[in-house]
Amino acid sequence: MKKTKTTHNLPYTLEDTYILPFGTFYFYEAFVVSEVDTNVVFDKSMTELLLFLVVGHYGAQKHIGYISHRLNNYTVNKNVLSQFLGEEQQFIGFATVPASKESFWSRIKKDGTKTEQFNSLLEAASWITSLNILIKHKKIKKDSKAIPCRNIAYFL
Repeated sequence: MKKTKTTHNLPYTLEDTYILPFGTFYFYEAFVVSEVDTNVVFDKSMTELLLFLVVGHYGAQKHIGYISHRLNNYTVNKNVLSQFLGEEQQFIGFATVPASKESFWSRIKKDGTKTEQFNSLLEAASWITSLNILIKHKKIKKDSKAIPCRNIAYFL
């Protein structure tokens, strides 16, 4: 795994960047931004590697968000995605920032998963940060279904 430092000009701390054979993953203080490469079919082995990196970086208990910055056209195995959304309790929210509306591939909804679609990385990062603040101050439970979402989002 090649590591490098890059920035999205976000007002959040970028802690690490991983360039993997299937995309680049930016680990910020409270969330991960993914940029999957063109024509990738995101599968179980890729998900497992990503989760290994997430737990290795943040530990198993930290609440973080996942932001899919969909700059490229790629496919996600829906079975893997459903498993990812259903089993990973470390993630407090999933956000998508598409390059265009045409980049969307399907709608995914999993009860209890906080999902949202945004027009910019800054909006997505702010939303994830607000979820962390609400959880920290016990205004919501981590597994609460009470977070209102404008849209069902498109992930990974």
